[in-house]
Amino acid sequence: MLFAIAAAGLLAGADPDKDTKKEEGVKGTVLKVDVSRNSITIKTKSGRQTYLVTGDTKYFGPTGEACANGMNDDRLATGNDVRIIAELSGKTAKEVHLSAGKRAGKDKNRGG
Repeated sequence: MLFAIAAAGLLAGADPDKDTKKEEGVKGTVLKVDVSRNSITIKTKSGRQTYLVTGDTKYFGPTGEACANGMNDDRLATGNDVRIIAELSGKTAKEVHLSAGKRAGKDKNRGG
């Protein structure tokens, strides 16, 4: 019986990382999307950071769905929250995770 109680306790906590998994990347607020320079500038807790984007950069919506529009996605708008996972260099965005914030209109803060 003691074995059954111990086994039940182990099964209850079988995946301790499931609820406490920390999100990767840098969170911030979009300050500027510069299409001509292929860059996104965000404001983070540690200051202003600019990331380069390439054809290999992947974009994801707020529920994790892939976004085909890339830098032209209207959720990539000034003032919206974003999470960027950088490549090892720390300068190039490997993934850009968009929030469900406001959508950019004709007055997008985009260079080019």
